[in-house]
Amino acid sequence: TTDDICTLIHDDVNHDYDGLVFNCGNAGICIMTCDDASLSYSTINATKSAEFIIKSCGGFVQTEIYLPNNGDASLSFNGPMTDVTISEGKNTQNIVINMGYYGF
Repeated sequence: TTDDICTLIHDDVNHDYDGLVFNCGNAGICIMTCDDASLSYSTINATKSAEFIIKSCGGFVQTEIYLPNNGDASLSFNGPMTDVTISEGKNTQNIVINMGYYGF
């Protein structure tokens, strides 16, 4: 529900995940924390959430990220991004992207 918080913790930097499908569902706040671990060939869907946060994730390769249709997104990455698509929602309000020391 919109009062729920959905959290995915991906904190094993020695194991990068391939093919992860993370769907926030109807959670009001969706949080993904990575502690510098990386993702490849994955899909992250936060379209129904009011707020979506990615904290301190490592590099992403061929990953699709879908931001909230009506809400805010704050994304923080600490690794290189290769073939990553970030799609805003119909009425995404605010988008903040922090690329750490890699930049764009």
